Amino acid sequence: MQVLCLSLLCLYSILLRFTVFPYKPMFLSPGGLSAFASYVAEDFYMADAIVKAHWRVSLCDLPALQNPGHLSLTLFAKRMARWIRLRFVIATITTLLEPFSECILLGCVFALSANIIWHVSFALTFAIHIVFWMTADFILLHQIGGLAVDLTRFPGFLVPWLCREMMAFPVWMYAISDRHITWGGHRYKLLFNGHGLHVD
Repeated sequence: MQVLCLSLLCLYSILLRFTVFPYKPMFLSPGGLSAFASYVAEDFYMADAIVKAHWRVSLCDLPALQNPGHLSLTLFAKRMARWIRLRFVIATITTLLEPFSECILLGCVFALSANIIWHVSFALTFAIHIVFWMTADFILLHQIGGLAVDLTRFPGFLVPWLCREMMAFPVWMYAISDRHITWGGHRYKLLFNGHGLHVD
């Protein structure tokens, strides 16, 4: 959902970090791909170069399939924290505002605002917000996968969705409290110029 919103706002350099399929001649100019070798998040800087060169950018409707290997909540949280730390040094203001794009915090702000302005029940407004957001994510997941909406899949969707949404803010808080990441068996301190300082 956030990726689609970013594409609507034309924040392509952030959007393109997820999967970039650039036109090859774009990187045959002096420096080529080696110009991005010193960056920790080279895909972001490749996307940024594409945008600065005024090349046309399109969002593909085919999802990029990933093979995360072993799955656990701890590994998922560490992976999300690593991505947040990368985004923090690349797009600091956007990352600081990121929690307000998450379901639960945004729902609290919305429900509190509705309560103050219109004297509507906080709990009712928050519950309606959660149901609408969850439904939108459920439908979007099916659409991205090219599947018809199947309500029998909802029980298997509910628990992981709730876990992810409840973890979002604590993981964000944990992530921005440090600028170290582990990548490829090595530990790096992320610098605000996009480079990583090898610390072990």
